[in-house]
Amino acid sequence: MPEGKKPILPSPAAPAAAKEDSYSAKTHLHQPVPVTEMATVAATALPANAPEGTLPSEVRPEIVTWEKLVEAIKASGKAYNMAMIEKAYDLANDAHKGVCRRSGEPYICHPLAVARLVLDLGMDSESIAAALLHDVVEDTPTTLTDLTAAFGEEVAALVDGVTKLTKIQFSNIEELQAENLRKMLLAMSRDVRVMIIKLCDRLHNMRTGDAWPEQKRRDKARETMEVYAPIANRLGILNVKEELEDRSLHYLDPVGYEEINKMLSERAGDEFLASVSGVIKSRLEESGIEGATIKRRVKSIYGIYRKTIMQNKSFDEIYDIYAVRIILDTLAECYSTLGLIHDMYHPLPNRFKDYISTPKPNGYQSLHTTVIGHEGIPFEVQIRTRTMDEQAEYGVAAHWKYKEGLEGHDKLDERLAWVSQLLENQRVSEDSGNLLHDLKSDLLPEEVFAFAIVQEDIPVGSLGMFRQGNIHRRTAELGYYLGPDHWGQGIGTWAVREAVQWAFARTDLLRIFAEPFAENHASCRVLEKAGFQLEGVLRQNAVKDGRVLDMKMYARCRGENDPQPVL
Repeated sequence: MPEGKKPILPSPAAPAAAKEDSYSAKTHLHQPVPVTEMATVAATALPANAPEGTLPSEVRPEIVTWEKLVEAIKASGKAYNMAMIEKAYDLANDAHKGVCRRSGEPYICHPLAVARLVLDLGMDSESIAAALLHDVVEDTPTTLTDLTAAFGEEVAALVDGVTKLTKIQFSNIEELQAENLRKMLLAMSRDVRVMIIKLCDRLHNMRTGDAWPEQKRRDKARETMEVYAPIANRLGILNVKEELEDRSLHYLDPVGYEEINKMLSERAGDEFLASVSGVIKSRLEESGIEGATIKRRVKSIYGIYRKTIMQNKSFDEIYDIYAVRIILDTLAECYSTLGLIHDMYHPLPNRFKDYISTPKPNGYQSLHTTVIGHEGIPFEVQIRTRTMDEQAEYGVAAHWKYKEGLEGHDKLDERLAWVSQLLENQRVSEDSGNLLHDLKSDLLPEEVFAFAIVQEDIPVGSLGMFRQGNIHRRTAELGYYLGPDHWGQGIGTWAVREAVQWAFARTDLLRIFAEPFAENHASCRVLEKAGFQLEGVLRQNAVKDGRVLDMKMYARCRGENDPQPVL
């Protein structure tokens, strides 16, 4: 879609100490953002001149030209309908001629980049053609009738599925968004390729979002976190899901993002993983397990961010920052390798998960275990077969990339049943907004409402409310952080109060609670001044820096203790 066409914060871990008296009127909360939780597709690659150690979200991707796309198609080794693909390019190039993106390059660079991403996921000729054409109906005089005549109903239907409803008047922006989502999900229920193209479209837009105005960046990032990253996860396209999350976080909380990035860059993670991988490969060969492929990865920035704010963990308490993936030929080799790993390294208790016998809802299968390396560094080991790895990397797209990836259309239909069920539940609903709410509820078992606290356009802290699960789903835990330079100005009290009032007005939450350390009197005072009631002391509830600490339980319920704004 035409995103960007021409005509922020330390990780909010445990509640931090703060002295409160006054508050600056120019301090504000950024728009709240609900959020959720290796091989990367080839188009993720950075330009050749990118500095060593640079993350994909820090550098704009290399511009894709028609010549580069053709070269990549030939390099794929698959038989594509080049006549149709070239015809699609010619039509799109002519239709978008003279139009530039906000970033300055010709607009055709965007459909070319989307087509390259679709190619990298192993999709078919019709998908690549539709990717090249995905904006022509929405933005140019070209009609669906024109596309049907030129390319047939299949390509036209794919383009129609990702085309927004721009010519229909709606009462408000929320209704427009909901109806666009309904249209796309309906098309997806008929042909999942619609959503795969849309995900690639959104990914490239997020890669080039620096050209957007700041508010649009935040809005698009929020939508990506709420809708597109969770859908990518449900479809099992985990590499796309992780990059969407990282790039969204970069816009929503740039300070938190950079803080984690800095901590990662200060550690010799790549060297450690390279050494461990070499040792494991040698041991496997000695044990008669030949031909294993070993990949290594550093946990995504958003994955680390979630653990620091959702689980109140410090960087050193996250045990899966580094991971080694062992890819084998047979299921028997997987379980044999698990035994070898536990013999080589000390396994951490309660950190073993068998997703082979009990796959995740998105079809993901793998053995996971966390061990302590000989250097004293914990790391995760993932063990899976090649088919499982292809499925984990490409999700439903494996149906087109690998014949063995999915067991026919019946299996594919089974994995998309949730879409049909969601639409059926909405069929009789007169409120289009219910669709977005139900989609979020279905895709996000846990929900985070994240705020950036900004003073004079500078991020000074962060705040998050974390919805609980199951019978506690209408309860949320509150955590907040404020930089020491901004203590004693009333900012923390104001931010907590404003966020809580927003939550009770905009969500179905009934209760918001916080658990500061009992000795953190300043943080406790923030909660008391924001209308929270002390409900009790959680004795010996935490161990930090070798000390056993009590924590206090504060809570505020809907309709009670609604103080006047801080002046």
